[in-house]
Amino acid sequence: MIRFSLVGALLGLGLLVLAGETKAQESVDGPQIVTVRMVDKSATEYAFEPADITVAPGTLVRFELTGSIPHNVEFKDVPPGTDLGDVRFGPFLLTKGQTYELMIDESFAMGTHEYVCTPHEMMGMKGTITVQNSDPEGRLERIR
Repeated sequence: MIRFSLVGALLGLGLLVLAGETKAQESVDGPQIVTVRMVDKSATEYAFEPADITVAPGTLVRFELTGSIPHNVEFKDVPPGTDLGDVRFGPFLLTKGQTYELMIDESFAMGTHEYVCTPHEMMGMKGTITVQNSDPEGRLERIR
């Protein structure tokens, strides 16, 4: 009987240690990162790839310049409740490999945010970031 209690206690302690390690790993991993490449397809054709993404709050969106032509990110149409402030107009990326990062935080309301590259909008360089709850059906809340 004492052996079973000891084994149970050690097993329980092991599970607690394992749970602690899992939580530490989650916090070390950081946010999910989604990369959107700014692509020069030809001298007259430019694009964001992928152009349309869906993310949850807390996601880091990284725009990466892959060509030699400068590009930026300008939000044109956003859902009500969005308050992007200075983030509405991103900087121009000038050198290949340069990045611009946006944290999808409380300033991004749920819904679709349309953006363009300001000088190449007329050439079709546009995209969307759709922000949606990562648990839209509330399953996590029911489990707790």
